[in-house]
Amino acid sequence: MAFTQDELQSLNTIMEQKLAAQRQELEQGFEQRMQALSADFEQHMADCYNRQQQFLQAIAHDIQEQQLQTQKTLHQEFVQQNTATMQAVLQELKQHELSSDAAVEQSLAAHLLAVEQLLNQGLARSGNDNIANYIAMSGTPDFDAIEVQTEIPWDELVEMIDNRLDERFAVLKTSLLSAQKEVERYLVLQIHMLRDALMQGHAFQRTAVDESGKLTNIQDVFSSIEQLEHLIEAMQVAMTANSALLSNRLYHHQNLPLERVHPPRPLSESSLQKSEATTTDEVSAFTAE
Repeated sequence: MAFTQDELQSLNTIMEQKLAAQRQELEQGFEQRMQALSADFEQHMADCYNRQQQFLQAIAHDIQEQQLQTQKTLHQEFVQQNTATMQAVLQELKQHELSSDAAVEQSLAAHLLAVEQLLNQGLARSGNDNIANYIAMSGTPDFDAIEVQTEIPWDELVEMIDNRLDERFAVLKTSLLSAQKEVERYLVLQIHMLRDALMQGHAFQRTAVDESGKLTNIQDVFSSIEQLEHLIEAMQVAMTANSALLSNRLYHHQNLPLERVHPPRPLSESSLQKSEATTTDEVSAFTAE
């Protein structure tokens, strides 16, 4: 029993409807799957971006806090060192001033003692009568009168005092210069220490900035996500090509002559069942393709 044209047409229509339904289901499932994947990737990318921003903000905040802490520490150390240096300099100056005053006082006392000795020697050389008469006439001894009576050369005395004072002042000048040089060396040493501390602080900041280079791992993650997106686009293109190939095969099968599709021969019920099974298998094969 041969199939009529209407039966073949209805069979083709049923097959087309089934194929169209299956194709629509596949497209819908694929579209839903792609939408879910796109949403997941967008969410993942948003999470990665948020984590990156949080990481950058945390690093910037930590670096700022470290800079502020370093500046405060350096400022405190500089103030303390400056205060200690000024106190040490003032103390040394006071000590040198006290020692200089003591040396000058000792020198003046020695000079006064020498003057008294010279005066005593001059008085011993002069006659007792002249001294007695002078004391009786003047009542109280005067310094100028003693000078006149003893005839002591004041120029030599003044020169001797000047020489002694020059020696003491030279010693004082030398000690002050040495103290000034010591203070300069101490200040230079403190400045070098402060510079080293600042260099260490800058090196620490550079190290903190270099550690931020680890963000390249996040960039690698983003590049991997982009590669995965390209792979999904390639899968979409392949699915579109497969759908076009399936449509072309169905169109080619529909346009075949009836003699090639179903040659005219008597068919029994078993043959009809086999034919229907074969048709079902072909439909399944087309669907699988």
